[in-house]
Amino acid sequence: MAYNTLSSEDIVLSSEAVTTPMWSDGTSTLETFNTSSIQVMGLSGDYYLDIYRVDPGVETGSVVEFACTFADKYGSGSAPYDEQVPENTPSRTIFGQYRSLVLGDEESDFYFEGSGSVGPVSSSYFWVINIDRARYKESLMPGTLILELSGSSGSLTLVDNSTVQGSTRYLDSGQVFNLVEGVSGSVVPKADTISVSYGYLLPDIGTILIDGKSLADKIGLNMNSIWSSGSMDTSIYTFISTLQSFTLQAKETVTSNYIFVRAKNSEFNYSMNPSNITSTGELRHKIMANSPETYITTIGLYNSTNDLVAVAKLSRPLPKNFTKEALFRIKLDY
Repeated sequence: MAYNTLSSEDIVLSSEAVTTPMWSDGTSTLETFNTSSIQVMGLSGDYYLDIYRVDPGVETGSVVEFACTFADKYGSGSAPYDEQVPENTPSRTIFGQYRSLVLGDEESDFYFEGSGSVGPVSSSYFWVINIDRARYKESLMPGTLILELSGSSGSLTLVDNSTVQGSTRYLDSGQVFNLVEGVSGSVVPKADTISVSYGYLLPDIGTILIDGKSLADKIGLNMNSIWSSGSMDTSIYTFISTLQSFTLQAKETVTSNYIFVRAKNSEFNYSMNPSNITSTGELRHKIMANSPETYITTIGLYNSTNDLVAVAKLSRPLPKNFTKEALFRIKLDY
């Protein structure tokens, strides 16, 4: 077997951002939203609900697209762990969880510039969308979000403001962009509402926060039904029922190693196949002595201890003799 030692000049490292559709059916837009009745009755249903494109009770093998939950600083919107301590509920726990995760401070509050007000407004309750990890891989792609919502008072299109210059901010959870009103079916924000925020897009952790008061005031949601029911599934259903379509894409950085393997005119011209040698050690075909020709079909990559670590296959055999040279480019993605 013939070997060539690679030098640093033969290896090139390259990275590029790849955008892919978000949802399991290979599309970027989700228009049907189903929950699992089994989960609603289970323990996890007290904290969040998984959302499926296809009803998991109808189609076997349905996959989770995203999860939704409700957070309230004062514990409203879900049943208490203990009736003796009514303010200690899952919604309050979830509020504290996202306060620590996003803000990195157990005492801070969330501020959104919603409801047409001037300046930030403290928000005591919000809905959370967590994209399933298998859907977004590395991160969400800013500038691709379109949330179409509809309520009793009208409809609302939410997009992120990443296309606005200077909009990128950073919190403990990484990048954060404001959710603003956009044009229906488009990722472009409305120019006259760019200062009114309805929540956060947190692409690095695959999370979207939607301010409850801003959304309720805009499209008309019956928040009294949430406060009176004290049920997490009611709180989540109130939001899910407003969703008309959900468009989003994923972003992944693909790192590639390009390895260049050269076969010079004087190399790799004699076959290493044992059948080419007779029992007396002579070439089986005499013409191979002065006019050899081989066919390159496979390139193996070895480490410093001669362990085979990768194999590259040619689409068809490549003729090689003393009058021909070849340059192979091998791409390794990871």
